[in-house]
Amino acid sequence: LVTASTSRELLQQVAAIFDRQSVGSFAGSQFHQTLMEEYAQGIDWLISIDLESLQGKIDSPKADGSESPFAWLGVEKVSNLVLQRKRVGAEIESRAVLRYEGEGEGLATLLGTPGAMGGLEFVTPEAQLASAFVIENPFQAVDRLFLMLEKFHPEAWREMVDFQIRNGVNLRDDLAATLGGEFIFAVDGSLLPTPSWKLIVEVYDSGAFHQTMLRLVEELNRRLESGGVAGYTVQPVSGSPGQYVFRSADGTGPELVYGFDSGFLIAAPSSAVISRAVQAQRSGYTLASSAEFQKLLPRDTRTNLSALYYHQTGFLHDFLMAAGPGLKAESSPVIEAMKAGSGPSLFALYSEPNRLSLTGSGGQESLWMNLAAMAALSRGR
Repeated sequence: LVTASTSRELLQQVAAIFDRQSVGSFAGSQFHQTLMEEYAQGIDWLISIDLESLQGKIDSPKADGSESPFAWLGVEKVSNLVLQRKRVGAEIESRAVLRYEGEGEGLATLLGTPGAMGGLEFVTPEAQLASAFVIENPFQAVDRLFLMLEKFHPEAWREMVDFQIRNGVNLRDDLAATLGGEFIFAVDGSLLPTPSWKLIVEVYDSGAFHQTMLRLVEELNRRLESGGVAGYTVQPVSGSPGQYVFRSADGTGPELVYGFDSGFLIAAPSSAVISRAVQAQRSGYTLASSAEFQKLLPRDTRTNLSALYYHQTGFLHDFLMAAGPGLKAESSPVIEAMKAGSGPSLFALYSEPNRLSLTGSGGQESLWMNLAAMAALSRGR
């Protein structure tokens, strides 16, 4: 162990801690136990912060009345944050663990406990991007989201309440009541002429969900037509039973197609994308079962997740290159930098009692380089 400091007194305190005859309170603390557990699993490097000892200073009342940085978690007390990185075989795995105490109404309790994500069966191994999360109870999720909006963004909360009143719909009772706990978004297929995105949501009552959508469209049309603007229609897709297309009544603008299969709602820009998703689920040609995806999963006993984010190398590069020649000519050096990376990456989030864990594996550098390139683009460089 090597310790360096500009203070002789601090070095003496550290030496005293490791002196068997003067073991301080640290060696018997929960924070010390946490670090020992991390070291026992093997690490390359580790950064740990005892947030419990700092929280008194961080959470002290602000002069401007603003909230604590940890208020969004909605928990009684944060304990510690541990960041670590290690090599597992040929792969690099990074992990961040935030431990806290108490139950709350914030983000810490919004995600569901790790569970199987059956909706990923509608995503193929060719997907360039996929993100997913599970929630315990859609009713509770809506209630907590409204509480968080009211507390942190009161204007957005008022707009949401007004929206429900204007349209005669209750998002909790009319929409959340029909849903399950899985939500998946993926870009799975070609980017031109229209990106092949898909939204997959677990649905318990597809009939009630469809009726709610029809009522929302009816209310929307009433408002639009009073202003002399063309409304929208929801019609069955010819030749595709169980699919419906949402489009402008005058035939202009993009279409949205949605359908139901095996307890899931699938929404996409075209019926072909939905049919391909269903075919993938039937044939077992899925992202979750692919060797590449399996290789990126965390190397522990937990196979279920609370949330995940997956992307292929160069996804943002390909997406921006499809945006048009003008963007290519103006920003090609920055966009070309997005090609960099060592392979696909996966970030997995676990929401467990009194802690949130985030694990990253694969070509994580490609994600950070893409984000840096996007920041450069936003600054016009």
